[in-house]
Amino acid sequence: MNNNLVNLTSINAIYDYLYKHFVDNRNVTEQQKLEIQYRFSDRPCLWDESNNKFWQPKHTFQVEVPFFGSRRICMTNSHSLAEVYQLLGQSKENLQLSQTI
Repeated sequence: MNNNLVNLTSINAIYDYLYKHFVDNRNVTEQQKLEIQYRFSDRPCLWDESNNKFWQPKHTFQVEVPFFGSRRICMTNSHSLAEVYQLLGQSKENLQLSQTI
């Protein structure tokens, strides 16, 4: 098994865990979700398979932001993965655009 496949398998297992235990868990409070977001929003934890690179959630968007060049990326994902990315700090909208300029 090559390293990329091992890494991708591990990453998917982590995202599945986060989805099951935090996103799709009615016992988790909004405060707990905010704490997770606060903890990870400045850490590269969103995997971009096309570049084999982790991104900080605050540097990713769900809409194209071409004027940032390679410093930001548009990452849209399946429903469950998108919710995990939002849990980790990715904004649904382009709200962070004004904060990063």
